Parts: sequence; structure tokens; C-alpha cells
Amino acid sequence: MEKSTTITEIAKALANFQGKVATIKKDGENPFFKSKYATLENVIETIRKPLSEAGLSFAQFPCGENELTTIIMHTSGEYLQSTVKINPKDNTPQSQGSAITYMRRYALSAVLGLATEEDDDGNEASKPSKLKQSSKAIAEEDIEGKVCDACKSNALVSAKTGKAYCPNWKKHKEKGEKYNLVFKTIINKNEEAFYEDMPEQK
Repeated sequence: MEKSTTITEIAKALANFQGKVATIKKDGENPFFKSKYATLENVIETIRKPLSEAGLSFAQFPCGENELTTIIMHTSGEYLQSTVKINPKDNTPQSQGSAITYMRRYALSAVLGLATEEDDDGNEASKPSKLKQSSKAIAEEDIEGKVCDACKSNALVSAKTGKAYCPNWKKHKEKGEKYNLVFKTIINKNEEAFYEDMPEQK
């Protein structure tokens, strides 16, 4: 991070801003991951007025090789600046633009200390407590890339509890086998060697 020689005034301004800015609603939806997020447009719209009232402004611009610089400026001339690496999926304009937008959103949130919350229009509050617990369990249990260290089967999610489990847990129990759900890379860094005796799991 880079900063001006002094940051006294910008520190006061940031404290003023953070005391006024509202929690940002998650107004966008990712159908692939079935999750909600705060769009860049919503972030900017939410922070625009409290930033101005605190004498703050910001600028973001691509630089170097796939990098993004975010600078927070104060009317006193003091500033805070940080540059992060962007990792687009490929070199197409669409992928580059998407990666820049994604990083702009997260860089702004990190630098300004913004918080986001999910705006579900009260739907979550109206669900039975058991369903809420299940949803929470699913959100907390990230099974992507997890397998059983005993039989190497991909982990599944229980519709009842929302937690991950091995599809062969009954067989393990009958045989008295102990097992854990771990990430593939923990068992073996060589993916081909890991699956050579269980090709159906590829």
C-alpha cells in the first residue's frame, strides 16, 4: 500500500464516512453458484453521498500487466493507494472486463471497510427454524473438491441436514473403517495417480 506523507485528515474523513455509510444490499444473483452479491453499481451508488460529505473521492484504473489500482483521496491532498493482481480466465475482452469489474467491487469494499448483507425481502425470516439451520449448514459446508480418504468417492450433500457425507458411509460403518472428507490435493498432489485405481471418479 502507498500513502501520502501524512494521513491525519484522511483518517478522520474515513472514520466519518464509515459512521454514515449504510450496509450494502446484495442486489445481484449468481445463478451458477446460487448466491447473491452486491453489484459494483450498487456499491458506488451507496457510497457516493457519504464519501462526498466526508470530503473523500476514489479512482480505480487498470495498470501494469493485469493489475488494478484503487486510490482513496481526501480534499486535503492526502491519499491511500493500493494495487492488486487481476486473474482473468483468458485474454478475451469479455473475460478481462468481467475480472476488472469483480476486482473493482472487492477492492473498494476492502479499502473502505464496507459491509454487505443479503436482502432476501424477509424470505429467510419466514422459514421454519429447521430449514434455516439446513441452509446455514449448506452455506458453511463447502464440499467442492472434497472426497472420502477411504474410498476416494466424491462427497455428497445431505438434503436433510445440508452437510457433506461419503456415499459409501454404510459400507465403511459395516467394515468398521474410519474415514474423513478431505480435499483431493491433500491425499495426492498427482491427480492422475490419485484416480488411476478409480477412473469412474474422474
